[in-house]
Amino acid sequence: MHGGARSCSAWARRSRRKGRGRRDRAHSLRLAAHGHFNSDILRSVDALQSEIDVRRVQRVLDTVLAVGATSGADTITGIVSGFAPG
Repeated sequence: MHGGARSCSAWARRSRRKGRGRRDRAHSLRLAAHGHFNSDILRSVDALQSEIDVRRVQRVLDTVLAVGATSGADTITGIVSGFAPG
């Protein structure tokens, strides 16, 4: 197992005991450690980088924004901040 995957798996095991939100994050980390990632997030990154159809970008972003109380908004904020210059 890759070093990053080991750390994600260890963190996931520890955090499983601490409530549903943490269980959900632990599950996501386990999937990511094995190369699986949320396709809605990947579509969002792709749309933000290359899409000129504003309605399509809005639909893709709305899908991610609908996740959790703030998780979707937090995710989009992180993605957009990654595009910010220097």
